Amino acid sequence: MKPKCYHCKKEVSNKDDLCPHCGTNLKSRRKALGIGCGLFVFIIVAMASLAFLSDDDTTPELTAEQKRTQKIEKCFSAWDGSQINLTNRIKSSLNDEDSYKHIETTYIDKDSVLYVQTIFSAKNGFGGTIKQTVIVETNLNCEITDVVQWIQ
Repeated sequence: MKPKCYHCKKEVSNKDDLCPHCGTNLKSRRKALGIGCGLFVFIIVAMASLAFLSDDDTTPELTAEQKRTQKIEKCFSAWDGSQINLTNRIKSSLNDEDSYKHIETTYIDKDSVLYVQTIFSAKNGFGGTIKQTVIVETNLNCEITDVVQWIQ
């Protein structure tokens, strides 16, 4: 579809600077529209940038306990609550990694260490599914420091 002259509404070419029908200056109108659109886009981008980059003084500072809780929570999957490093360690010890099914993970916070208990099921060497529990000690960086107990 060809563009139309904004004055006489007749079809014109994109290359025409003047309307061949009424003589209206099309070049200045196109330039004004270009500047207007560019200015509109600039304003939208500027407003969005301010919204994302502005300091929100209403956000309260986290307490030491809240920061600690956030650090600990990063060790656990948001999906199923499993301790990520422990899940990887368990899977690597299984005959059939694909048979691993997480059931439940809990932990006890003891200052510099966490005691993490995971209950899971997996297939044993004979193909039967068994339920097992593992208790490990981890540091606050999610690293397993000791296997406390493995209950079959």
